[in-house]
Amino acid sequence: MKLALVPANPSNLIPLLLSGKADLIIADIMIIPDWTQVIDLSSPYFVTGQQFLVPTSSLNKLEDYASAEIGAVKGTTGEQVLYQRFSNARILAYDNIPLSMSALRNGNIKAITQDGTIFARLLVARRIRQTTRFCRSF
Repeated sequence: MKLALVPANPSNLIPLLLSGKADLIIADIMIIPDWTQVIDLSSPYFVTGQQFLVPTSSLNKLEDYASAEIGAVKGTTGEQVLYQRFSNARILAYDNIPLSMSALRNGNIKAITQDGTIFARLLVARRIRQTTRFCRSF
């Protein structure tokens, strides 16, 4: 058997698997009960929470973002959680993390949500520690 990598994003992971275009998904996804009816999931191998990444000059209370423009990557747990927890916010879904980061830098959104571990890697790799910080987990 030869390994073939298939381009994917959070919004098409499960459809790729169900359509047979992918045999296996290796990703950080939330275990949703409905999915367990149609696919097999591994045991959780790490637990993280959603966090906000905000400009350093921003406020640190989650309540301050209740009606703000908040970005998330399309199809992620973060996007779903925003609609539940921040129903008065203007939620903007981006195709990938770099696009959401650009929107934050340009001031188009006030915060981005994502798994804390992904943000930590991004902060180190992009050397943006001076301009952004974590707000709080939710």
